[in-house]
Amino acid sequence: MTLVNIGVKSRIDDPDLWPHVNHILNYLKDKGYSVKIEESMPIPNYERFKLDDKEVSMLDLLVVIGGDGTLLYTLSHLRKNIPPIMTVRWGRYGFLMEIEIDEFKQYFEKFLEGKYKIKEASRIIGFTNSIKFPPALNEYLLVTKHGKVVKLELYKDDVKLFSMVGDGVIVAPTTGSTAYSLSSGGPIVDEDLDVIVITPLNPIQLYLRPIVLPITSTLSIHVPQGSNRVKVIVDGMEREYISPGSTLTVKRYDKIRLIRFKNDYYDRVLRRNIM
Repeated sequence: MTLVNIGVKSRIDDPDLWPHVNHILNYLKDKGYSVKIEESMPIPNYERFKLDDKEVSMLDLLVVIGGDGTLLYTLSHLRKNIPPIMTVRWGRYGFLMEIEIDEFKQYFEKFLEGKYKIKEASRIIGFTNSIKFPPALNEYLLVTKHGKVVKLELYKDDVKLFSMVGDGVIVAPTTGSTAYSLSSGGPIVDEDLDVIVITPLNPIQLYLRPIVLPITSTLSIHVPQGSNRVKVIVDGMEREYISPGSTLTVKRYDKIRLIRFKNDYYDRVLRRNIM
């Protein structure tokens, strides 16, 4: 991998993080790299980049520092030409964030020695006739407001899977199987599988259980007339409502590349569930 331009995006809401970020920036700069920081970061004397496809595509490596929310927020702004991403954890939670912040130098040296692997992770995207939502690495969540139930009809490649009445539904690619879907009774999916997981939320039909589909499936979620409006939440970020009579189509969008050093997927799943 040719490595010249490195971008750094970190959390911006924790002043305790800034000395650590400065330490990483100085280390990379001293190594001779051209280092840019995302424009919202309150650190002076560095060139900045915007979270958009054009500027991020000019980077050879993107270092994201924070928790899962920082990574998901970053990816929500990017659609194409995303460079490999190195994830650095700050805070208690961060299933997707692999490197502890005080391990950065150690693992960056391993990276330079080629002692890493690229893990591709699929994202999904949803759209209606009038709305195109951003891609999701973790999940699409469809719910109503104020605790009201929703009626939904789900189809795979135009073949009906089920109808449901309940709190809503989660649609997740493999990466998201260990997030909200898992907390709601969904399965743990091995990271080497490429799938879409459908997890109904508290359906009144007690026989309904999570369903695992191939990532190549096209999923249609229809909101029939007589249902309440449905709010679409993408990777934890509220988007828009879709009205009765609308259909949300969800399918694979792309694959992002995560730089990985450890073979600890199931250890991280276990830690997530005992924290």
